Amino acid sequence: MLELNQIKKLIFPLIKGLPLIIGLAFAGYWFADKSVSYIEPKYESTVKIKLDGANDGVRNTIVYKDFDLYPTSNKIATEVEVIKSEALLSKVVKRIDLNEEWVRIGNVRNSTLCRNDLPFNYSYKLKTDSLKNTPLNVVVNDFEAININYELEGNVISEKINAGEKFSNDHLEITLSVNPEWIADKDSSMLYGNYSIHFVSEVQWIERIKEGMHVMSVSKDVPVLRVSYKDVLAERAAMIANTIAEMYIEDYVSGKSQNARKTSNFIDNRINEVALKLKQAENNLEAFKKQNQIKNLKQETETGIKKIAELEVQLANLEMNEAALDQLSDYVSDADFENFALAPQVGFGDLLFTELMKKLKLLQGEKAELSLKYTDEHELMQAINEEIAQTSAYVMESVQNAKQDISTKRASIQSRVDQEHNRFNVLPELEKQQVVLEREFIQYQKTYNDLKSKQTEASIAAVSGLSFHRILQKATISKDQVSPNETLMKAIAIFLGACIGIVLSYLFYFIFRKVNDRFDIEKNSSIPVLGILPKAKKTSTASQNAVANICLKITKLIKEEPLMVSLSSFGKKEGKSFLTMALAERLEQMGYNVLLIDADIISQSISNKNITQFAFPCISNEAFNYPSSNVLMHRKLNEWVKELSIGYDIVLFDTASLEIAPETVHLMQQCQANLMLCSKGKTSLKTFQFADAFVQANNILNPVWILNRERKYKNVEGTHMVWARRKNRGKFNASTKQEWSAQAATLSNAEF
Repeated sequence: MLELNQIKKLIFPLIKGLPLIIGLAFAGYWFADKSVSYIEPKYESTVKIKLDGANDGVRNTIVYKDFDLYPTSNKIATEVEVIKSEALLSKVVKRIDLNEEWVRIGNVRNSTLCRNDLPFNYSYKLKTDSLKNTPLNVVVNDFEAININYELEGNVISEKINAGEKFSNDHLEITLSVNPEWIADKDSSMLYGNYSIHFVSEVQWIERIKEGMHVMSVSKDVPVLRVSYKDVLAERAAMIANTIAEMYIEDYVSGKSQNARKTSNFIDNRINEVALKLKQAENNLEAFKKQNQIKNLKQETETGIKKIAELEVQLANLEMNEAALDQLSDYVSDADFENFALAPQVGFGDLLFTELMKKLKLLQGEKAELSLKYTDEHELMQAINEEIAQTSAYVMESVQNAKQDISTKRASIQSRVDQEHNRFNVLPELEKQQVVLEREFIQYQKTYNDLKSKQTEASIAAVSGLSFHRILQKATISKDQVSPNETLMKAIAIFLGACIGIVLSYLFYFIFRKVNDRFDIEKNSSIPVLGILPKAKKTSTASQNAVANICLKITKLIKEEPLMVSLSSFGKKEGKSFLTMALAERLEQMGYNVLLIDADIISQSISNKNITQFAFPCISNEAFNYPSSNVLMHRKLNEWVKELSIGYDIVLFDTASLEIAPETVHLMQQCQANLMLCSKGKTSLKTFQFADAFVQANNILNPVWILNRERKYKNVEGTHMVWARRKNRGKFNASTKQEWSAQAATLSNAEF
């Protein structure tokens, strides 16, 4: 239940401030509706451009694959900035020839005129740049004579020109006449009025296009750009959007061709330089090979190794032959018949030595046979010995010649072996030099071939007019305005008005916060709440039940008669007089002898009314026989009150508000019960803090609060009470009193 009450308190300022919220919402709607009529509408046109994709389209073919000299994986963001660049927009302004703008001056708003639907034929020439960005006012009151005026350097210049005739001064040369085609289609009276020609500079047009243009990609993964442009003229919006797309593609083609031509020229220069270096490297390599007699260094190295092996084999054979010749020489020089069997079997592959050795062995054999028959002195023996000696000498001489020839051959072969070995010692240096020269030659050769290939591609790109971008959707003339958006503006205005109303409602609520229910009183004051009065007529059931509840609480205090009860408040018009009369009537019906004293020294609202219908006496403070302004401060006030209240059970005092009559406190100090009224939605919460201090400082007895003007009647605990309307409005008898006591038992028993 507590949470529900908190929610109610939270939304209470909204309910209370609902008229303010609704009023501000309607004010916002009215303001938006009026504002729309003063704003010139704008129209939007959109063109879509497909960018060249790196993985699809013409660029991916073999022939055109490398035409884009500076390819990127994602060029969407870059192309957006290219479209927004001043260089491209400057070309757009020059293409459309946006130099002047006609505006019709209206009473409510100005209207920009389309160039194709102008009421005038004109031509002009500005003789000074000072007129740029300066409006030229044209006033048409007559078809034949037209007034123009403009401001230049702080001076207003006015001229009157004849229609169709050239007018010229130091600043301007202009010819202006009425368009007969425009007059034929429309009423001639529509021509009369004020016009303005704005000579807009190129820089201003670029800034205006930037403000009205919006470039964005359809998706970050889809190479499609959407270029939108807003303008007060639908035709111009479409024209500028289409021109931007066309100039973007033309700029792309011209830029590509220009870059290709520059690249081609650069490649030509580099080819010439590289060709010279390549020729020089080729000559250096050729001279090195000729100088070192190199044809194929690797092959020559292998051949040299084989040649050394063959020469070393030949040396070994020669050494073997030389050893055999030495052995043969020893045999021949020491030969006799006894060691004939030990003669060396050598031939060396030489037929001469073989035949000589055979002949020598035959001669030795014959000598051996003759020695058996003859002596050494025998002529046969001498002859064969002489022949053996001659043959041996010839063999010895041949051996010496052979040995000398072998030595010569050995020296020659050894020299060749040493020469081959010397060549291998310098081989690493030669290889190094050759590798360096070949590397330089290959590098220049590869560079030259690559440049030739790129030269062909750049030449093709320079002369080709292909564009890999294309327009998917051209901008069309829009028939519906996009700005101002009337529905959106009105909705926003209503929303803002309502928000301001809500803020003000809560602001006023918390700044000027008033009491709303019993919980606010209990939270801000230590004084208890006696009861709650509904916002109803005196005769209503809820009102009578509430008054009866308060009366029962008051009667509990009767210990000695009379019981004096004051009804007071800290503000004006809290309902004291109404409650005082209601309490007096109810107490009188309950059987009590009641005296009602109108102690309101300001208005005396009870005394001034016709109260003859009441059965109880009602007197005003004039009964004290003392001026009303000083009666509450008189030292005999207590005596006067006691004297008047003799013979009564209860005395009710209707007092003035403490706000305007603070002397009422003296009367409150004489009473045994003090009922203080507060009104829902009227009494400030600060009043309760002041009331606590006031009661404590002045020793007020039994102070209680009564909350007035509650929409639903509640008892002191806050629960709703529903009592049937009683038909008997006469004085209380014993049975009635018992019945009321039984019903009162169901009420709260809270004490003062």
